Amino acid sequence: MSTDDLHARRVEAVRAWTEFVTHGDGAEASVRPEIRRSWELSGVVSPSLAQAPLADEDATADYWRESALQAAVTRIQDELRRTAEAVNFAWRLVRR
Repeated sequence: MSTDDLHARRVEAVRAWTEFVTHGDGAEASVRPEIRRSWELSGVVSPSLAQAPLADEDATADYWRESALQAAVTRIQDELRRTAEAVNFAWRLVRR
């Protein structure tokens, strides 16, 4: 799949998400059913939350530092950051 193909798919996904958030429908033809179900589940979370609620911040931080996921994320965090920036770029294109 070419970079242009990936970009087009990303823009289409952002458009489908925008349609879904705005109108609650219109995503059926654009995304796989499991993605739409995930979006529906995410609707129960308030958009005003800046971060996930934590029962105990210190315990959560300790758990994160010792987790295998943290080690993996550390190795790919630059790529994750670039991907997030690209998604944000696609979001701005769709909102024009």
